[in-house]
Amino acid sequence: MKKSIATKILLMLMVGMLVLLTGCGSNIKADNPNLGVYEATTGEVNGIKVNISDVFEGGFTIELKAGGKATITSKDESGNFKWTLEGEKFHGEDSQTSLDGTLKDGVLVLENVQDSGVTMTLVCKEIAGSDDEEEK
Repeated sequence: MKKSIATKILLMLMVGMLVLLTGCGSNIKADNPNLGVYEATTGEVNGIKVNISDVFEGGFTIELKAGGKATITSKDESGNFKWTLEGEKFHGEDSQTSLDGTLKDGVLVLENVQDSGVTMTLVCKEIAGSDDEEEK
């Protein structure tokens, strides 16, 4: 029962985040080890962990691009925002919302997403400019 409620809360928050994220972006590659596609794997609210694939059938990704630009995608919906990284401290924002957390060793952890208490973990699945990506 608690898992079902947590899943619904997480789903509503993530859909809301997708709707709020707007801006502009481009697909320019650069020599930055943090650039790439990060796939959401888990979410946690009130100590209850939820598998993101149970909430987002088509997945949930954030692509960090050169020039501090990024795209967030879930199924057929996407939005753009700007991001910065100071040490391991990650910050992303558009005109209406912001995302804060940490980015280290290909793992992006977003904390207190939209002041909801939800923590989301994303893992880099595709590094920008890698040989695998260039072969596609």
